[in-house]
Amino acid sequence: MHRAPRAMLALNSYAQLLVVISVLFAITGCATGRGHENFRNWMEDHVGMSIDDPNVLLNRYPKGRGTTHKLDNGNVEHEFIWSGRPDRLCRAFFEVDRASQRIVAWRYEGTKDTCYLTP
Repeated sequence: MHRAPRAMLALNSYAQLLVVISVLFAITGCATGRGHENFRNWMEDHVGMSIDDPNVLLNRYPKGRGTTHKLDNGNVEHEFIWSGRPDRLCRAFFEVDRASQRIVAWRYEGTKDTCYLTP
């Protein structure tokens, strides 16, 4: 009968431990609300950026672009579909100043459970 060397057994146990720890961190991040806080902070970081900046969410992930419409104040609002699953819907909206082409505000539709960014 062939047995695995002790080093292999220790490595396998270490790998399993890392997987368990990683899963616990992911669960803890969502359960404590930090995921939603991270989402809000990241979106808030877009305020002041040019809508043409390649780091703006709409440009970095163009597949998530939704509708665009003109607001009553003359600015334009761009929709980004963060999560389009019907059971986990989350959409972010960026208001862009018509003169400066800079993001001046943002908002979202969804819940803290659907609008999150895992820490």
